[in-house]
Amino acid sequence: TLATHSLTGKKSPAYQNRPAKQCLDPTKVNDIIAEVTSYFPVTEKTIKSIITIKCADECKMERVRVQRAENGVK
Repeated sequence: TLATHSLTGKKSPAYQNRPAKQCLDPTKVNDIIAEVTSYFPVTEKTIKSIITIKCADECKMERVRVQRAENGVK
């Protein structure tokens, strides 16, 4: 899910030619934020930033996996 979704579902300003990704479930995102902030002294902005970065990292790793599979590389 992280590889195919984004936090907001908006188009990236850096990649206008790519279609927008689906939005992560806002209820689940808010639950994660509430849970993390109850245990750690972090801001909502920090958590959202981390989720955004994780989505981007997972997307990149998925692209690499697909390319390797197409090329027959393990």
